[in-house]
Amino acid sequence: RGLAALAVVVFHYSTYCQRYFQYFPFSFEVGRYGVQLFFVISGFFIYSTLERCANAKEFLLLRFSRLYPAYWITLLVVLIAEKIQSSKVIWWSGYAVNATMLQSFVGFPNIDEVYWTLGVEMSFYLMMALFLSTGLIRHPIRVTLVWLGIANVWFVVHGSPSPIATKLEVVARILSYAPFFVLGMMFHLVKKSQGRIVMYPAMVILFSLLTAWFTGGGVIGIVASISTLLFALALSGKLRMLVSPVTLWLGSISYSVYLVHRNLGYAALAKLNASGFDSRFAFILVLAGALLIASALTYWIERPF
Repeated sequence: RGLAALAVVVFHYSTYCQRYFQYFPFSFEVGRYGVQLFFVISGFFIYSTLERCANAKEFLLLRFSRLYPAYWITLLVVLIAEKIQSSKVIWWSGYAVNATMLQSFVGFPNIDEVYWTLGVEMSFYLMMALFLSTGLIRHPIRVTLVWLGIANVWFVVHGSPSPIATKLEVVARILSYAPFFVLGMMFHLVKKSQGRIVMYPAMVILFSLLTAWFTGGGVIGIVASISTLLFALALSGKLRMLVSPVTLWLGSISYSVYLVHRNLGYAALAKLNASGFDSRFAFILVLAGALLIASALTYWIERPF
């Protein structure tokens, strides 16, 4: 999770530096696909969380306390930064609706473009809460097969959702990214089997990969296949060399760094560029700043709540 978050941050900063600075040596385009890996990880851990919750209310309370406090503080910091840097009128209604984290459902733009993923995550959480309250969570194979089937039918009828979600297009996105959430859920079932080969989860994993290739095309199919390989290696213990205090720290601040890095980072890079800073130094400085702010947000806000 930490490495996926870092990949997304490096992708955004490197492409920004290449676009606006006079010189920058690389553009980490592949980092954009860290989002898909996030969704696989979410499917894995949310499904395991559901098994520990007595009811949907408890599950949603856990998700609320995990996500909203850090998100609200981030919005407040962005609002203050915008007020300091710009003389424009603050978009108060936009901030108010974004504070609900449901802006994608009502057609409001995101304060930060990366927040589109929060709408997808919220859709997934609400689905899981519904499955928990109705008892469908006890039938994960059937539920996920139906979900993937609907995703395939939706693609045939409507195609892929647009890059920027408007109104209820976020619902289409929960279908578009279904293969990744389902992969995570199935790998949780595999983990519960304690290494035994489980035929039905393996079949659903295969169906997820086929759905990703069919609905997302070659690149998304490759991303799904690599994500599957990474999870298989991780569960078999073959990625233990990646575990260190640094990567565990990155994992712990991954949500916060995702929240804060783009708007604040871009503003800082713009200031450094205008001041004549070397692009490489600016990149390192802003990346370190994002990690520092995310650490404070994690340890002072997210974890206490």
